[in-house]
Amino acid sequence: MYQSLETLLANITTLIFVILSGFVLLTLGADCLADGASALAKRFGGSSLVIGMTVVAFVTSLPELATSVVAAFKKNCDLALGNIIGSVSFNVFFILGMSATVMPLPAYNGIMVDCVMVTLGALLIWLAVLTNRRHELNRWHGAILLALYAAYLTYRLMNC
Repeated sequence: MYQSLETLLANITTLIFVILSGFVLLTLGADCLADGASALAKRFGGSSLVIGMTVVAFVTSLPELATSVVAAFKKNCDLALGNIIGSVSFNVFFILGMSATVMPLPAYNGIMVDCVMVTLGALLIWLAVLTNRRHELNRWHGAILLALYAAYLTYRLMNC
């Protein structure tokens, strides 16, 4: 299956074009999402923080949700866990780091609660895997994480 140099270069050019086009569309989509989220917050008299923690967080997490759920159904558990752990790590270290490099990000009221909950979530996942004989997250671990997220989100929405 050898390709000619011209075919290989055409494929690489096409791939580069698709990647760059995707990046441009993603940037435009992010801009529209930010504008829409701000407008939604103003329309309903809510804070941008609340909209960011709910609508924007949900919409931007849909690809991770779809990827991890499909991977779990296909019993590709490494992909399901790696996708989420990788996404969270990238968001915390790279995205937050890049954003703070571009413009200082002043802390908002309640950031300590948010940081404690993220740390608690990571600790619970670590403990569940560490103490489980099969080193896996079970359905009841998932149910606990969902319940904790619902409680956390309810608390944050009531205290914003």
